[in-house]
Amino acid sequence: MKYYITDANFNVLSVHPDRDSAKAVWDVNWKAGVDVYLESEENHLKNIEWVKAYKQRAIERKKKREDIAIRKSLNEIKVNYELFESAENNVKPMSFEFEEAAQREAEEARINNPTEDCDDCLWIIKETDGDITVCDECLDERNKL
Repeated sequence: MKYYITDANFNVLSVHPDRDSAKAVWDVNWKAGVDVYLESEENHLKNIEWVKAYKQRAIERKKKREDIAIRKSLNEIKVNYELFESAENNVKPMSFEFEEAAQREAEEARINNPTEDCDDCLWIIKETDGDITVCDECLDERNKL
C-alpha cells in the first residue's frame, strides 16, 4: 500500500511505499510549520472523489444562483415592458389634449353665455354679480341640444 503526504487541498506532495517513511517526511514538514496530511492510498482516493463532487456541487449551486438571477431580471424586464406598454397606450399626443381642451372650453362657453334678448338671463347676471350667466330655461334648452 502507498502512503501520500498531501496539502490541505489534497494535492500530493510525496508518495511513500510504507507508513514509516511517510511518517518521517510528515514529521519534518509538520515541525517546519507546513500544513501537511498523511493519508493511505485508499483514503487519498476517497478524498479526491469527495473534492471532485464538492467542486461539482459548487458549480451547480453557482449555476442555479445565476439562473435564478436571470429569471428575476427577465421577470423585471417583462413587468417594466408591460408597464411601459400600458402607459404608452394611455398617452395621447399633445395636439389631441389641446384639441379636447379647446372643445371643452367652446362647449362651456356655449352653455354659459347668456342668451341674447333674454330678460331672465340679464336679471340673473345682475342678481348674482356675474356668477351665474344663464337662466334655468335657457340652460335647459341648451342641454337638450
